[in-house]
Amino acid sequence: MVSSVAEKVPGWVGRFLIPEIERVVEKEVQILRREMNAKFEAIDRKFEAIDSRFVAMDAKFEAIDTRFEAIDTKFEAVNARLDAIEKRFDLVRDVAVLKAQVKEIQEKTGAT
Repeated sequence: MVSSVAEKVPGWVGRFLIPEIERVVEKEVQILRREMNAKFEAIDRKFEAIDSRFVAMDAKFEAIDTRFEAIDTKFEAVNARLDAIEKRFDLVRDVAVLKAQVKEIQEKTGAT
């Protein structure tokens, strides 16, 4: 059916219409290209915004990591102090035991 209609269209109509149709199609394709480029640019901007958020989050995580490292260092210092205090308690206990022993010996020997 299409071929029978095409046979009835005179050649001069094709010569005038085909260039016009090509211009219209080219114009529409250009419009579509601009719209697509604009949408792709908008998507690119959104991805760039997301990337910048990830960079900001990475910086925050690094700051948190630094804080945890500082806390670890403080805990190590506290642990060292506690160890030192624990050693002092051992020393105080040993001195108390020695005093008690000296007192006991003094009492047995009658020395003052």
